[in-house]
Amino acid sequence: MSAWVEGTVGRVVYAAPESGYAVIRLVSGDDEVTVVGSFADSIEDLEGRFLALEGDWEEHTVHGRQFRAIGFLASAPRTIEGLKLYLSASGLPGIGTVLAGRIVDEFGLETPGILSSNPERLTEVEGIGPSRVQRIAQRWAED
Repeated sequence: MSAWVEGTVGRVVYAAPESGYAVIRLVSGDDEVTVVGSFADSIEDLEGRFLALEGDWEEHTVHGRQFRAIGFLASAPRTIEGLKLYLSASGLPGIGTVLAGRIVDEFGLETPGILSSNPERLTEVEGIGPSRVQRIAQRWAED
């Protein structure tokens, strides 16, 4: 039965560019997960990227518990927790863990759409004023 994990790639432990196979450390909340699998031609720039991975948990005889990815999305997160992680690691000006949590608590999975189409609504979140909205919206549009 397939499962999903989401998080930011903290480190590429091993990569074989010719095959796309990699072993990565995925930071998901307070946890760090070892992930193995094929990441096609994108392994050179995995560090710092947000990934949603589909696969199965397994117990490796030498390396212990790890997630074997069978597919991945390098796009917007699919869960509330994943979206909070994504925003806090996105490099948007002034958005850390706490503010990312407030934004996602306010807008839920609609957050990317709000950031793209109606960033002025960010003023509905405690701690975000018009000047911060402008900086966030500009950076979001650039990325």
